[in-house]
Amino acid sequence: MKKLLLLLSLILAASCQQELAPSVEHINSIFATQDFQIKFTVENGEEYRMGFLNNDIAYFSPQETVRRELSYDDVRLINTFVGDRFRESDTQTETEKSLNSTIEIYNDSKKVVFKTQNYREEFEELLLKLKLPYVSTTKK
Repeated sequence: MKKLLLLLSLILAASCQQELAPSVEHINSIFATQDFQIKFTVENGEEYRMGFLNNDIAYFSPQETVRRELSYDDVRLINTFVGDRFRESDTQTETEKSLNSTIEIYNDSKKVVFKTQNYREEFEELLLKLKLPYVSTTKK
């Protein structure tokens, strides 16, 4: 019975998440909660997720999970990366965007998703600067 109630509350919570149009205001409103996630889907379909809670980051890759404290420089690098991808997506036509390359920014109540051109190489560079592991599960 307890498992059923937990399952029902998870379904209810997930169904209450509002998907918002991609905009700086919506993205910043999610960032302001200091309890959010970013899911990066690169062109080959691989997914990498970063969870943020106050000053901590949890990085989830297909191979491993890393948890550690965030520095101010880490936050700047991540914000710059996401901001650059968002600005690029805003100026691209649908045919210029890779259908498989997306960035999702979400918390329990809000979600913003935008498509962008392939950013795998830039993402690898970001992870290198953040000292987080990147191991592709597909051959290049």
